[in-house]
Amino acid sequence: MRRARKQSGASLDSLLDTMTNVVGILVILLTVTQLGVQDAVKRISSTVRVDPEELRRAEEELATLLKLEALLREQLAALDTKGLDSEKIKRELARLLPLLYHARHDIEVLQQSQEERKRQVELALQKLAEEARKTLQEQQEKEKALIAKVNAADQEVAGLRAKLADTPEQSPLPAKIVNLPNPRAAPEGSQPLTLLCREGRILWVDVETLRDRAQRRADFVVKRRRLDRDPAKGIDGKILAEEFNDERIRDRYFELEMQIRGRVPYLVFKRLPEAGEATKLLVHPSSRYQQRIRRTDPRSFYLQYLVWPDSFETYLEARKIAAARGLPAGWIAQTTKGEYTIPLGGKLRVGPPPPPPKPAPKPKPGEKPKPRPKPKPVPKDTVD
Repeated sequence: MRRARKQSGASLDSLLDTMTNVVGILVILLTVTQLGVQDAVKRISSTVRVDPEELRRAEEELATLLKLEALLREQLAALDTKGLDSEKIKRELARLLPLLYHARHDIEVLQQSQEERKRQVELALQKLAEEARKTLQEQQEKEKALIAKVNAADQEVAGLRAKLADTPEQSPLPAKIVNLPNPRAAPEGSQPLTLLCREGRILWVDVETLRDRAQRRADFVVKRRRLDRDPAKGIDGKILAEEFNDERIRDRYFELEMQIRGRVPYLVFKRLPEAGEATKLLVHPSSRYQQRIRRTDPRSFYLQYLVWPDSFETYLEARKIAAARGLPAGWIAQTTKGEYTIPLGGKLRVGPPPPPPKPAPKPKPGEKPKPRPKPKPVPKDTVD
């Protein structure tokens, strides 16, 4: 019998090499996938802040990768290189390569997510460290400032204690005799002389002389500017005050300024610098105050002191000198912060005249008209 001829064909060495490489690639892929999944799970679980939505997506990715790993293991176990032909190997490769691509893509996405979270954590730590450094620096500066204040306060207390130790004991001040006020009407026919006691100085106010000069100047301004030519509009108070204040009226102590309040012009007695006499000068017989007191007739004048809280001692000294002369006097406490002000006086008014008063309603037949209210009595000047 003829010996059977051996089947000839191409060598399978290259195919076996290819299968061996495929198997090695699959093993490596399974190992990398498993390590990547475990590493991703560890890093996701150690994230500083975990968003619930991100955690859900990560769990889904993990489940997908685990399924892929199990599938690859099954395929690797089922792969038998001895009984497979080249066509079957090609089909397996065509099926496994997309899975390999997707697995690599998922691993890259997880790595990028890991790097991004790592970068965010580093930035957050840097920001927290910077804020902590600034806070620590501010606290240190506040501590230094507080220590400096405490040291300064200690030095001040030590200085005050030293001054207190060197200060002799103060004896009680001598008592001052102050007469209780006894208001009574001013002497009949006498005229007041006004004095200001303010800022530790006493000033004579020549009210009548200055007011007379101011009235004559106001009348001159009205006639020169013809401010009274239209009775319906009345005198323009703004023009009157500006013209009046262009050339100030003054004496030894004051400078007058006109101000309009409503329809009434007022005179403001602005004190000149260093005007008046200080309290310590009043005791000298040659002082202007004592000279004026000696020239004042007690039967024709009485003194009216306007006293501010900072000059009560001045008033007491001046009142004692006036009492020695026998001059009647009274005083009025003042609390205003502005300068002494009085109305211009006279009949001069600015602006349009007010409308005439409404006539009183006629009484009904048989009804008696209501009596007109009596004017309030004008208070008389008093002395005490």
